[in-house]
Amino acid sequence: MLAAPLEVALCQPGICARTFADGRDGGLEMHGLADPHSGSWARILPDDDNRVRVTEGGPHALWDTRADLTAQWVRAGRPDHGAHGLTVTPGGGHTLWRDQPEHTAWPFPPPRAGRHGV
Repeated sequence: MLAAPLEVALCQPGICARTFADGRDGGLEMHGLADPHSGSWARILPDDDNRVRVTEGGPHALWDTRADLTAQWVRAGRPDHGAHGLTVTPGGGHTLWRDQPEHTAWPFPPPRAGRHGV
């Protein structure tokens, strides 16, 4: 459920996604998102009717962002990895795009201070 397409995962750097299950066939399954940097988190519990119940905490709405990014990926036609390019600006901005730079694009958030020597 939380296996994010490449674009979504890249646009949420540092976000940990995990699935927990009790191991029984048809047993309880819970998904989680966490941002160790900000302390934001989301707990996602699937319902029987193919819906989810979401509880979030911290300063960032991780699930809302994940859902919005995934919807954008679906609207773009669910492109595979080979359909992408990357533009890097002199100021350090990064934008992932599909097919051509002027087509659907996913701007990356700026790097956080302290990550990767920044």
